[in-house]
Amino acid sequence: MTLKDVAERAGVSVSTVSRVIASNNGKCASETVKKRVWQAVQETGYIPNQSAQALRRGSFAGKGETAAICCLFARSKDSASDRYFEELVGYVRQEIIHQGYCLGRQFVQHDVVQAVSGGYRPGKRDGLVVMGRTQEALSPLISLFGKRVVYITLNQMHIAADHVMCDGRQATEIAMSYLYASGHRHIAYIGEYKGEIRYKSYAEFLARSGLQLQWGYIVFTKMDAEGGYAAAEELLKRNTRPTAIFCANDVTALGVLECLKNRGIKVPQDVSVISIDNISDASLCLPGLTTVSIPLRDMGAFAVKTLVDRIQHGHTFPLSIFMPPELVVRGSVQAL
Repeated sequence: MTLKDVAERAGVSVSTVSRVIASNNGKCASETVKKRVWQAVQETGYIPNQSAQALRRGSFAGKGETAAICCLFARSKDSASDRYFEELVGYVRQEIIHQGYCLGRQFVQHDVVQAVSGGYRPGKRDGLVVMGRTQEALSPLISLFGKRVVYITLNQMHIAADHVMCDGRQATEIAMSYLYASGHRHIAYIGEYKGEIRYKSYAEFLARSGLQLQWGYIVFTKMDAEGGYAAAEELLKRNTRPTAIFCANDVTALGVLECLKNRGIKVPQDVSVISIDNISDASLCLPGLTTVSIPLRDMGAFAVKTLVDRIQHGHTFPLSIFMPPELVVRGSVQAL
C-alpha cells in the first residue's frame, strides 16, 4: 500500500496524508480530515517509512535497527472489531508512527500459545502495549518483552509495571451521580456479569444512596449492540419499568437505543439512557448519547510515549499514569 492508496480511501490529497502522518502538533489538518486519514491508514494496512520519520524526529531506535511496537488484546473478545478497542488501537498506532517505530504484530489471547510455541521472539528493542484485562495465560508472551511493556487498563493494577489507567469505578460513579442528581431513583443496569467492575460500582452506588437493588432492573448481557438490543427487550417484558438505564458501555447503549426506538419508547421523554466510553458513534445517534468519556486518545498516546521512554532510557521505577474520566452531556438523559 502507498500514500496514494491512503489518500484515495480518505478522499484527500497525497500531500494532506503526508502532513497528517508526519505531524505531531495537531495543526496540520482539521480533526475530521485527520480522523479520515488515520481510518484509511488502518483500513489499508499502510505502514509509513519508519526510518525516515525516526530520523526527522531524532528518535531512531538504534544503529541499523528499526524497533517495532506490538499490541496485545488481553482477552479474545478484546479485538479491533470492538469499537472501543478499534478506536484505542487507532490512537496507539498513530503515536507509534509519530514516535518513529514500526507497527509490530497484533496479538489476541488465542494467538499467545501459538506464537510462543512457534518460536516468536521480539527484537531486543521491541515493545508491547497490552490492552484489556491481564491474566496468567498471557505471561509467556509478555515475559518475552522483559520490562518493555506498558498496560492500558480501566481497573487498578497490582503488578510492578508501567501502566496508563482510567478508573472504571470512577466512571460508573460519575454516570450514576448524574442520573441521581437528575431525579432518577429507578435505575436499571445492562451490561456484563456480576464480577464486572461497572456492575459492582452500580450496586455500591445504590447502597450508598439508600436505593434498593432490584433484580427486575438488572439484565446481564454480552456488551455489544446485539446484546444491548436483546437486554432492552428483556427489560421491557418485566413488570416494573425504570426511569433510566445505565449501560456498561456505549456499544451496548446503542443497541438499547435502537430497541427502544423500534418499540416506540421515546428517549429521554419515556426513559433516560447513559453509558461509558464516548466512542465516536455516541455523538452521531439520535438522540446523542450522554456518556462518561474515557480519554482514549490521551491514554493511547501516553502509553506509547511511556513505552518509548522505557525502551530508550530504561527509567528505573514503574510509572503509573491516571487519566480521569469526564461526563459528556448530550440528549439521552432528562431530569424528572
